Amino acid sequence: MFTLTAVMLLVASAGIVAMTPTATAAQSGDFTYTVINGNEVEITDYTGSSLSVTIPGTIDGKPVTSIGERAFFVSSYDDGWDGITSITLPDSIRIIKDYAFYSLDDLRSINIPDGVISIGAYGLADTAITSVTLPDSLTHLGDRSFSNCDSLTSIVIPDSVTSIGNDVFRSCDSLTSIVIPDSVT
Repeated sequence: MFTLTAVMLLVASAGIVAMTPTATAAQSGDFTYTVINGNEVEITDYTGSSLSVTIPGTIDGKPVTSIGERAFFVSSYDDGWDGITSITLPDSIRIIKDYAFYSLDDLRSINIPDGVISIGAYGLADTAITSVTLPDSLTHLGDRSFSNCDSLTSIVIPDSVTSIGNDVFRSCDSLTSIVIPDSVT
């Protein structure tokens, strides 16, 4: 599943040139993915048109463990996936990477399953979610992971969280209640 792509890294001071293997993207239904760690799948793109998206728990017999950077990202210059209102994540998900669901303006509902340990920077920022239950497995919330979620009204951060990035709830104008545990440093 891996191909060797010539990625040239020139370190001027040492004159070193290195070759780095990169994963090859594959397609399964509405999802583009790569195999990571040899036996896990990371969703890297959504190509479907459904307004209610269910991410599969396995692809080609391998568990789907992460949502990649910008997998569902919609830029202001791209019609992308406008209109997605709900996303169902499988229990196998462990990591939601940076910008994974960023700017899905119509996204009102997403489940964060038990087992998720990290939500990256801007992971769910600029969405229309009204509430979210964070699992007890979660340890990290990246910078601005929920910023500009204008409809979010309350959130409880579980005791398992030890790291919260900057401006996680910036411009969440409807947010009236945040419970932050003593475990956060």
